[in-house]
Amino acid sequence: MKPEQFKHLSTYLIAKEAEDRGIKVEKLITSGFYYNSSLLKFELDGHVEHMVGQRTTKTDSVAYWLQKNKYYTKLFLAKHGLSVSPGEIFGSSQTDEIARYAAEIGFPVVAKKVGGTHGTDVYVNIENEEELREIVSRFSGSILIEKMFVGTEYRMFATKDRFVAATKRIPANVVGDGQSNIEKLVEVKNADPRRSDGYSSGLMTIKLDEHVKNVLSKQDLTLASVPKEGEIIYLRENSNLSTGGDSIDVTDLLHEDIKQIAVEAIRAVPGLAYGGVDFLTNRDISEKPSSDSYIIIEINDSPMISMHHYPYEGQPRDAAGAIVDIMFPETKE
Repeated sequence: MKPEQFKHLSTYLIAKEAEDRGIKVEKLITSGFYYNSSLLKFELDGHVEHMVGQRTTKTDSVAYWLQKNKYYTKLFLAKHGLSVSPGEIFGSSQTDEIARYAAEIGFPVVAKKVGGTHGTDVYVNIENEEELREIVSRFSGSILIEKMFVGTEYRMFATKDRFVAATKRIPANVVGDGQSNIEKLVEVKNADPRRSDGYSSGLMTIKLDEHVKNVLSKQDLTLASVPKEGEIIYLRENSNLSTGGDSIDVTDLLHEDIKQIAVEAIRAVPGLAYGGVDFLTNRDISEKPSSDSYIIIEINDSPMISMHHYPYEGQPRDAAGAIVDIMFPETKE
C-alpha cells in the first residue's frame, strides 16, 4: 500500500502497520468515483477483518450509532460516572426554549450540531441571548446546548484495554513577527509541508472564512492587522486540527488517573473498541483529576490518529499499532 492510494493518512498508517505484520491488505474499491474511499479487507491465516476510514468491524453498530449522536454519548458517559457538561438537545426551531434553557444553566454556553464532525457547526463562548439566537438561526435539525466549561483541551486515544496517547490541541493561530499582517502570517504557516488541505497529512491548512473573521473581530482585529513580534493571535475558538489547529504530544505528562479516564470513556460506550476522547480540564494534566476539574466533550470512533504519529511538536506515538492489536491480537509482539 502507498500513501497516495488513500484520502486519509490515518487509514494508510493502519494499513501499513498491518502489512508490516504480514497481514494481507486489499483495497476493495480500485477504480471509479469512490476510488479514494478506504474500504479495506485484512486477512491473515483465514482471519478476516474489514475497515472503513479508521472504523473497523471491532466496533459494533450500536457503538457507531451512539457516538454519532453527541447527546447519547453524554448520557452513557455520565451513567458510567464520568464528568460531562450539563446539556440538552433541541430542535433548531425551538429558539425560545433554547434561550430559556441557556439562561437556566447560565451563560456562556456552547451550541453544536448533534451529529457534527471535524469541529464544524460548533460555537463556543456564546455570552448572551442575542448572540445565541443569531447562532441558532444558522442551524437546521437538532442542536445541543451545553454549559461552557473553561479549560485546556486534549485529544486522548485509547482502546477498551489500554491508554495509548494524548495530544494537546491548540486552536488555529499565528505568531506575529512585527511586520506581516495576519493574512500573510497564515499564508506562511500554511506553506509548512506538514500541512495539507485534506487529511493526507497530520496537520491541516488554516482556512480564512467568516468564522475566523468573527473571532478576529472579537479581538478588535482584522486580517490586515499586524501583530507584535512574538504575539500569538488565535483564529478560531475550537481546537480541531481539521480547522488548522496545532498538535502537541503530552502523553508522558498525563496523570495515571487521566489515562484511566480515557479507557473508561471507551468502555462506557457499549460495543466501542477504541476511539479518540476529547478531554477538557481546568487543572494541570500532571495532577490527579477530580469530578469537577474536567469534562469529556465527545468520543470519535474513527479518530484522526495521524496527529499522534506526526505531532506538530513532541514524540510520535503508535496509535495504528494499537488498532491492529485489537483487530489481530495474534500479531501482538
